[in-house]
Amino acid sequence: MKTEDELRDLQMLQYRIKSFSAGKLIYGPHEPHGFVYNIVSGWLAISHDLLDGQRQISQFLTKGALFGFRPEGLVTNGQSAVALDEVTVCAMPAANLSVLLNSHPKLNRRLVWMMGRESLITENRLAFVGQTSALTRIANLFMELTVMATRKLVHVVGSKVRLPLTQSQIADATGLTAIHVNRMLRKLREDRVLDFHDGVLTLMNPDALKTLAQLGEEIGDAWVID
Repeated sequence: MKTEDELRDLQMLQYRIKSFSAGKLIYGPHEPHGFVYNIVSGWLAISHDLLDGQRQISQFLTKGALFGFRPEGLVTNGQSAVALDEVTVCAMPAANLSVLLNSHPKLNRRLVWMMGRESLITENRLAFVGQTSALTRIANLFMELTVMATRKLVHVVGSKVRLPLTQSQIADATGLTAIHVNRMLRKLREDRVLDFHDGVLTLMNPDALKTLAQLGEEIGDAWVID
């Protein structure tokens, strides 16, 4: 049961529940920044569209994640958020959230922690995209998404995880071509590490995947959203 203070805070936020089907744009880079979002269900991708038409996916996000924060003074979103499957979000006016954070130190600390966590995850992905082999990049990405989806680090042989991604989206997240991604997925399947087909990941050898992904304890813990 919510307290009177909690009910008042929810009213202050003036939040809206919105749903988006797969492929729909939640917001674009040049749109005015007005909302901060919390994912209720589904998957989405945060991407940066380059002037030459290429795209870099910087984050895949799912239930529980907060996104859409911008430094004070920046008036546009600066990036795109696209639904990967049926996504439901809670949209909160950014101005109202600022007022709430100023009056609730505990919530403010939680937000700072979440932003630090996202920074760590982004730094990890940047390091892997810039300094590891194609096979390791893809293994690390699948390890990250599996942990995010299941909220656990240990998985049994044969586990299946729904990951609504295309090979093109995997390529945009790992700095590879779709053709190269296809080759690496085939190798992972032939080596009986994993199989990825029609948006479903089957973990054939979770320990081998962890080894290929060069999984570190700190980043593994950060991937789990509590």
